[in-house]
Amino acid sequence: MTFRKMWMLFVGPALLASCQSGPEYTRQVGEFGEPEPAESVSFEARDYGDLARLFSQEFVESSLYNQLHKTADNPEPPAIAHKSFTVDMSDLNTKSAIMEQRIRTELQKAGVRYISEQDRASMIESLNLQNTDLNDPKTRGEFGKFANAKYYLVGKLYEVEHYIQKDKKKREFHLFIDLLKLETLESAFTADVVITKYMEG
Repeated sequence: MTFRKMWMLFVGPALLASCQSGPEYTRQVGEFGEPEPAESVSFEARDYGDLARLFSQEFVESSLYNQLHKTADNPEPPAIAHKSFTVDMSDLNTKSAIMEQRIRTELQKAGVRYISEQDRASMIESLNLQNTDLNDPKTRGEFGKFANAKYYLVGKLYEVEHYIQKDKKKREFHLFIDLLKLETLESAFTADVVITKYMEG
């Protein structure tokens, strides 16, 4: 066997494997996060938790967070009540309920209760207000006092997709949160946090 044939036997498979390695994926948590390996360019389970933490960090650093704790005159922690949450993404396995659960967990760590849609309905029923319009300021005021809730949470999980080059793709997964004053439905705080994923090759 010639040296050339032996070289091809050892080096050939390695060269072939490197040519067929496929695309590489990276992710970046937040606008200034360090790039790290990702399993794919799709939304992953860990992205829920990272987005919720990014939102919680922004919220805790806001003046609204301090105001919420200062005005709490109830033995229960101050609360934010669910109003609506939507998912506008092509990843079919993405669930709004999972995103809300992660948000709830992060808010609880920050000393704020999150009143889910089911909890809110139960509280309203106990107030005998089930036949009343929740958009009525009086109803919202009574619910707010009963639940020690000051704000409604409106959330949206959405994506923005870009082709940077022919062999490079970028996907941004955004969590947008709007906290509305419970009695007036005016916006009091917004956050738009993002996880970015890249595909190369």
